[in-house]
Amino acid sequence: MAAFTPLFIISDAIGQIIAAIPMVVVAMIAASLVECFLVLPGHLRGALHRRRTDSSRARQWINSRFDRFRDGPFRRAVS
Repeated sequence: MAAFTPLFIISDAIGQIIAAIPMVVVAMIAASLVECFLVLPGHLRGALHRRRTDSSRARQWINSRFDRFRDGPFRRAVS
């Protein structure tokens, strides 16, 4: 955000042409920060709990591989 905010102070014809660039970039970075600090933790809270209500064997196989990855390498990397 600090890199693109100074582009707002450019005036004249060039400033009018490139005004949309810093506006979009700063808005997207701000939205991304809100997502990663406020929304994503709520989504991950439910994903890190074990559930065993699966009906098909394929789904059970996929979930067991995912659980093994989540509880092993992913949890170590995050910790």
